Amino acid sequence: MRSIATLLFSLCFSAVFSQTDTIIFTQVSEYPYPAPFTCYTARFDALHRPFIYTANQEYGVIVFDISDVENPKPVRTLGVSAFQNLKPTDLIQQDNYLYVSLGGFAGLAPQNAGLAVLDISNPAGAQV
Repeated sequence: MRSIATLLFSLCFSAVFSQTDTIIFTQVSEYPYPAPFTCYTARFDALHRPFIYTANQEYGVIVFDISDVENPKPVRTLGVSAFQNLKPTDLIQQDNYLYVSLGGFAGLAPQNAGLAVLDISNPAGAQV
């Protein structure tokens, strides 16, 4: 019984003090998108430039300029048509390249898997 209590305590303690990597968006202005969108992944620029990259099922990959944190602005959108109509689901950065996983695996219309590589040497002008 004592070992179970110790295990529960350690699990609760680690959950309270565990480190997470979460980005929370708060509406401070209107964005030029007609409906709410699902952001599967959001990542800060790994080279410490003032940009956030998001993988969005409905709108593709959106690059936000956060140099003014009170007024983040979308500066580049690569729609799903740029990815042969596959939906971006995750992304990760390595230097000046953004690797984007593609494909909707859940729901009524699953898609094939894919991978896209974006050149983000100029984040506001990101290219597949």
